Amino acid sequence: MRKSAIAAAVLTVPLLLTGCGSADGPEGTVTESPAVPYAERIWYRTVLALLNNAAHPETGEWRKQVPGNPEVWYSFTYTPMGPGDPGYERRDKDGAVGYEVGFPSNAPDDEAKFLKCLTRDGTVVPGSLRVTRVREDPDDPDEGDDGFEFDFTVQLTDGTVLDGFALGDADYDKDGDGTTYNHVSRLTYGKYK
Repeated sequence: MRKSAIAAAVLTVPLLLTGCGSADGPEGTVTESPAVPYAERIWYRTVLALLNNAAHPETGEWRKQVPGNPEVWYSFTYTPMGPGDPGYERRDKDGAVGYEVGFPSNAPDDEAKFLKCLTRDGTVVPGSLRVTRVREDPDDPDEGDDGFEFDFTVQLTDGTVLDGFALGDADYDKDGDGTTYNHVSRLTYGKYK
């Protein structure tokens, strides 16, 4: 009996110390705990929101995290999964390609394919997002810029861990009405040089 109690304590203590998130978010996601580095930074929360919202495209909420002024077309750089994905044939040396979010000549199913690539066909666990290297931090007074860039890892539902890179802007006025938004303009998987 004493060995069982010790084994239970040994298994429980590391879980308490790691600050594990809870599974009370949307199905298949993990909510963040305060122990996650950078969890309070607006740029981290913007990328996390994009991953969460891209997994539920029917809500349209993912559009809040990407550039989308209808007067100007913005290219969003992402990593296609296969030849049927938008821009696959134009991939750069890192395997990434620009996709014009909301561009009128996009095929009707391009948007769905784009979102499937961001979520790796629904297998990305958004709550597993971890920053591994901050390249540019808009919260750093020495940076003098609203842009963010960071390397990250994210886990898939099968336990696979992917490397990735995100960049975007904090305080972007996408509607030209003075209201600021934070947006992501690149979310790619694989090592970024």
